[in-house]
Amino acid sequence: MTASPAPSASRTARILFWIGWGVLAFITVGLTLNHAYLVLTYTGVPAGRLLFPVLVAFGVYAAVVLVIPYLRLAWWAWAVTWVFILTTAVMGFALEADVGVFYIGAAVVSAIAELLVLPRFRRGHA
Repeated sequence: MTASPAPSASRTARILFWIGWGVLAFITVGLTLNHAYLVLTYTGVPAGRLLFPVLVAFGVYAAVVLVIPYLRLAWWAWAVTWVFILTTAVMGFALEADVGVFYIGAAVVSAIAELLVLPRFRRGHA
């Protein structure tokens, strides 16, 4: 029995791109839906009631970037996605530990996913 040939670097990069993009989309949409839920249900301090609609708008913007220019491999879309990742990490450190660890974990996983897609952006073709 002969071993199957190893996948080409281009195919591997394509697979890693879709895995990374899927993880980023899942986390972005998940956080946005979570914040939308909190807009409707949060009864805590007034600053929180103001913050959640802003986070929903930010999440919608990040999702639109992921769906349109990111999939077209626009370099700026890859770079600006780091803003969402870093903001998520900063929020994790600013929040109470039980919630903050969730945001830090989401930021770490998102950063790994963002690095997975980098080879496709360097090549510049989908």
